[in-house]
Amino acid sequence: MIQSILLLLALAAPQAEPELRFDDFFLDKSLRIDIHHVGTSSTEKACIHRLKEEKIFSGSKKRLVDDRNLGMYRYLLRDAASGRVIFMKGYCALFNEWRTIREAREGAWRAMEHTLLAPFPKAPVILTVLKRDREKGWTAILEQKIPMESRFIVKDNPFRDAKVKPLMNNGEPSEKVDILILGDGYQDKEMSRFDKDARKVFKLIFEQEPFKKHRSRFNAWAVRTPSEDSGVDEPRRGLFRNTALGVAFNTFDIARYSLTTEIHTLYDAAAAAPHDVIILIFNETRMGGGGIYNLYVVCCGRSGVLSQVLIHELGHAITGLADEYVGGVTYEQFHPKGTEPWEANVTAMLDPRNVKWKKFIEKGTPLPTPPHRDHAGKVGCFEGAGYQTKGIYRPCLDCVMRSLRTSVYCPVCMEAVENEILFQTE
Repeated sequence: MIQSILLLLALAAPQAEPELRFDDFFLDKSLRIDIHHVGTSSTEKACIHRLKEEKIFSGSKKRLVDDRNLGMYRYLLRDAASGRVIFMKGYCALFNEWRTIREAREGAWRAMEHTLLAPFPKAPVILTVLKRDREKGWTAILEQKIPMESRFIVKDNPFRDAKVKPLMNNGEPSEKVDILILGDGYQDKEMSRFDKDARKVFKLIFEQEPFKKHRSRFNAWAVRTPSEDSGVDEPRRGLFRNTALGVAFNTFDIARYSLTTEIHTLYDAAAAAPHDVIILIFNETRMGGGGIYNLYVVCCGRSGVLSQVLIHELGHAITGLADEYVGGVTYEQFHPKGTEPWEANVTAMLDPRNVKWKKFIEKGTPLPTPPHRDHAGKVGCFEGAGYQTKGIYRPCLDCVMRSLRTSVYCPVCMEAVENEILFQTE
């Protein structure tokens, strides 16, 4: 009788899904999905612009479903036949920043480019793009079947003749974090300058931890993308240049925020080499840059604070670290009151007993932590972060995510970046 009951219980229990194996569902190349995020501050949808086949897939073939709850968005592919989730990844986008500025809050509509990368499915899939809603949780802004019929998938590339230079090759791209360095605002006659700036960027990355410690887990590549004009757009000075990848100062009317909105063109250029992290350096000496999680890093190739800006923006792009400084932006309520930010290095401290980095806090450290020199170098909860003077807290008095005084991550940021490197390579 007991054996019969145990058998019935075993049959009734939910069965674990079989191991998700890359070769069962994917070919060893990439499906690139160019999309647009469209809407206002309060309304948002996404739509597919184009599907492209790319010859290289450099992501992990073991960590296909990233369920770590990172990013303002996530996208997933489900096998259309079985409904099983076979790929998922989090990201941030230009749109989620734009929607917090006054233009969006006053009802303006905008469409902004983004690119999603996934291994190339063998069979039809259903794409779902989800947006993090502070009140409703994850909500779908796009769901569409992709039939994977070849006539609907573009294969050409305007940068197919781009020259690729290996800077460091430690093994198979799918087992490493592949850094790809591109350039904007470098003319043909300035390619030697780009080569020099790319080598400098590569060198600076691996002078800092945790990149130095995990150097063997990285590959690095550089691709030449010459521009017609030298330099990049400077809208506040009325200067507009014809460049390959469209970098401009004054993104969202922030003086030194330098990005490109031409994401699809950027990813055309990036298709020439393996890439998990795209670093786009631009040909100026004036400080500027930006970084967006799982999209790109942009930085000036020759500014006097290149090391600080580069490591800061890598923190955004690699693992979604938040800015820890206050003011200086056009965002409004970037971290809404009463909600806990998803980023690893800022907190609303809604539950002081369970701060997300409590393992780093020494016993007896007051929370909130007074900004006194007695607490310099220690981890606590220091008020003022995420562009807000009140209600958002950072782990340390100073960190590269807060100021240009240092190129070093605090212990909390260091762990977050290191965890991402290990996640992609183990």
